[in-house]
Amino acid sequence: MVETIPDTPEERNIAWAFVNEMDKEHVYVGGMPPGLPQYRFRVHTMEGLMDDRAKQGVIRDLTMLMLEMEGAA
Repeated sequence: MVETIPDTPEERNIAWAFVNEMDKEHVYVGGMPPGLPQYRFRVHTMEGLMDDRAKQGVIRDLTMLMLEMEGAA
């Protein structure tokens, strides 16, 4: 666990996640459609809540979760 916020119902109310799904015909990598799904994770927090290392840990965990969901992990 890399988050510094306690896991309580009150704190969960301030945690947001956004998913922006795009049709594959609107995504290009190097001018070509990607062969595999593409994902981008951006972590934003209140000032001073998480340092860069903690944010990288969240991105790592999200990446592992996505790989698991895709059946690649």
